[in-house]
Amino acid sequence: LTFSHKLSKLILKVNKNADGSADAIDIAGATVVIMGTKATASWNIATATLTQTGAATDIAIPMNAAGTDGSAIILPTAAGSGVSVKLTTADGKVFNASLD
Repeated sequence: LTFSHKLSKLILKVNKNADGSADAIDIAGATVVIMGTKATASWNIATATLTQTGAATDIAIPMNAAGTDGSAIILPTAAGSGVSVKLTTADGKVFNASLD
């Protein structure tokens, strides 16, 4: 019996002042959403085929209370397919990053 992973684990680590400035952004309580990936699929155990179904959707990524770490198990998506991550701080500031 051969086993292989068919899902992906996305680990997100947020650096609140990556540019080295003293003005760190308050990300405690931030929410993070991955956009542009499918959330449903079917698995054919006989052929070992994973088939993604439905439209791409937004998936919330659970974050720690500090807003610095989060992870989610998601369906694999090809690089360059338009997937992005949106972080929204508790005070409404929005930051976007492309995963291309």
